[in-house]
Amino acid sequence: MADLQKQNGMAGSLLSALSLLFAPKHAILDPASVGNRVNNISFAQISGEPLALSSLTGKTVLVVNTASRCGFKSQFADLQSLYDDLQRKGLVVLAVPSNDFGNQEPCDDQTVYEAYRSQLKLTFPVTAKVSIKGEAMHPFFRQIRVVAGQNAVPRWNFYKYLIAPNGNLAGWFSTPITTNAPLIRDLIKICLEMKPHATRVSDKV
Repeated sequence: MADLQKQNGMAGSLLSALSLLFAPKHAILDPASVGNRVNNISFAQISGEPLALSSLTGKTVLVVNTASRCGFKSQFADLQSLYDDLQRKGLVVLAVPSNDFGNQEPCDDQTVYEAYRSQLKLTFPVTAKVSIKGEAMHPFFRQIRVVAGQNAVPRWNFYKYLIAPNGNLAGWFSTPITTNAPLIRDLIKICLEMKPHATRVSDKV
C-alpha cells in the first residue's frame, strides 16, 4: 500500500510539472518602446552566412524555436499555412531549430535543413541550430529575456516571437498556443498594417 501511495504521489508530481511546463502562456508588448528592440541580432544560415534580423525591418517576423521530432511537430503545417497565406503581405516565418529540449533535433544542420525542405515541405527560412539553454544561449533568446522576462524564454519547442516591422517585440506565445489561435492571428494582422515606426498595438488586442 505504501509503495502504491508513493507511486501515485510521484505520478501526481509529474503531472503537475507537465501541466506547468505546457500551460498556455503569452504576453502582448508595446513595440513602440525603445527597450523592446530584438532585431539587432543575427542568426547563422545553413550556408554559414549571417541572417541579420535588421535586414527584415519593415516586415512582420515570426520566430519559432523548432524540433522535427517533437510531439508538437504538427505545428509545422500550421506555420507553413500561415506563411502561404500572409507572405505576400509582409510576413516572414523563421524556424530556429534546437536540440535543447528532449534531444528532438539531434542531426547536423544540413540534415535538419534537408528534412525541413523535403520531408516537412517547409518553404520559409530555416536557420542553423542554436542553443537556448545555459551558457551557450543564443543572443536572440538572451535579448528576449531582457525585453520580456524569464517566462518568455522557451521551456520547450515551438515558442513563438512576433517582431513588429520596426524591429521591436510585439508579443510571445508558448508551445500550446498555435498560429491558428485568434490571439496570434489578430496580432499578426495588426503588425502587418503597421509602418516601421508605428506606435502602440498592445491596446488593440
